[in-house]
Amino acid sequence: MTQPQRMRDILQMLTLDDVARKLGVPVSNIRVLVDTDQLPHYRLGHNGEQIRVIRRDLVAFEAKSRTPCDNPDV
Repeated sequence: MTQPQRMRDILQMLTLDDVARKLGVPVSNIRVLVDTDQLPHYRLGHNGEQIRVIRRDLVAFEAKSRTPCDNPDV
């Protein structure tokens, strides 16, 4: 993968539907994360009606949200 392509992939803007699909949760859960500023996002358009999440921010959010299992055999 070339450097420009890698940067485009890292900086790709995702819709809330994209994020919900990637995390395997309902869009309403993603809206709560956005409304409470737990998930970094950007509002686009005149009134900020379009919400986008940068892929890099989603990856960081996923990593931060993971909790190690105390007993992996359970």
